[in-house]
Amino acid sequence: FLSIGRSIYQKTTMRLTILVPFCLLTTSSYSFTQITPTSKISRRSSGEILSTLSKNEETKNKKEDEYTSPFPLPNTLVQSALERDVPFGESSRKFRRTLYASDDWVKHRDPDRFFRNLSSLPFAGISVNLFNEIFFITSTAAFVNAFNIFTGDGYIDFQGVHHDAFMQLPKFVHLTMPMDPIKFTASAVGVLLGFRTNTSYQRWNEARSNWEAIVNSSRSIMRIASSWTLPAADDSNKEKRYKLLMEDLARATWSFPRSLRRHLLSAEEDEESFQQDVRDRLPDMHAEKLIAARHRPTRALFDLTNAVDKLPLPFNKRMHIDKNIVVLCDKCGASERIFNSPVPLVYTRITSRLLSVWLFFLPMCLYAPFSNTWNHTGMIPATALISFFFLGVEELAIQLEEPFSILAMTAYTDDIELSAIEYSQWHFTEEFSRQEE
Repeated sequence: FLSIGRSIYQKTTMRLTILVPFCLLTTSSYSFTQITPTSKISRRSSGEILSTLSKNEETKNKKEDEYTSPFPLPNTLVQSALERDVPFGESSRKFRRTLYASDDWVKHRDPDRFFRNLSSLPFAGISVNLFNEIFFITSTAAFVNAFNIFTGDGYIDFQGVHHDAFMQLPKFVHLTMPMDPIKFTASAVGVLLGFRTNTSYQRWNEARSNWEAIVNSSRSIMRIASSWTLPAADDSNKEKRYKLLMEDLARATWSFPRSLRRHLLSAEEDEESFQQDVRDRLPDMHAEKLIAARHRPTRALFDLTNAVDKLPLPFNKRMHIDKNIVVLCDKCGASERIFNSPVPLVYTRITSRLLSVWLFFLPMCLYAPFSNTWNHTGMIPATALISFFFLGVEELAIQLEEPFSILAMTAYTDDIELSAIEYSQWHFTEEFSRQEE
């Protein structure tokens, strides 16, 4: 029983110290490379915008220096897990919003990734989340083993001498079962878990595709507006076009993805920063109306439509821009559908319950097949390993089911803001070039 005691001690020690090594190891497989937060769209001159864009480019060039540490997980994650009654896996979701660059893909394909991932397995987030379940099932296996050898089969000491059981109970009392029930039901459990995981990944992929469409449509809105309001197409003065493009349309284009991001995240995480961002970028009246709106993304779309309507463009050209606004509205609704509608709870619950029952009876079925090990103790680590595999797949499906809290929506929003500023600046650059010609 020394191996059993050692296993329990190691797991208990890991439980007490899991937060610190997790911060140091798990993030090695993740990338925290995100677009540098861009400048605020505010009432500034073209020179200030150019200066801001230049600083942004310098910041992006220094990105590698800022993330030289392979373990950038901040201490706030550990503090939030300790100070508040929040599961560690839930607190770590905000640090899983990966955005890859070329260097990250090189590391992703590193031949040493197998050894790196195996070395961090005991401290991985999924191990932390599943510790209680795996510990319970492993403890059940230890109890089954001890009960059977002390009440029926007897035990073998360290010298290899067999001793009779402390008490002889009828065989029907022994905690053993044939392997057939586990074999026959394993395929059913596998099908349930496979469907559950595939469904969750499809939800994540659709959420990412929605934000891809939002980014592309936002760029198209600014591209069309900044090109079609050039002096060749419009006789309005420069100050008026600057206000319509930079102060109205660019702000409104940014406000929609920012409002949708807040809509899809918790108020605890994003409400304060949302209000601060909106007040910094929008005029006071528009900012307060957006903050007070019942459905902020819809209000942002309303402001965006009004900004487009003010552009000095013919009706047929404004319709081209409005088509992209319709795409934004569609993707907003699609994202809300994913966020508000989980996988049918009856399916999630039946999968979890069947898996729990299956794993609970697993040690009883593994007792006899491990009779060739010392006092059947081989069944204990085998039970822990099998439980980790099956519970890990189910945990993966749970983590992917709500995809928005692990998407890099901050990076997408910052990219839209930067594109809006660039298109507005290119508008005046193109105007200057045409004047010279």
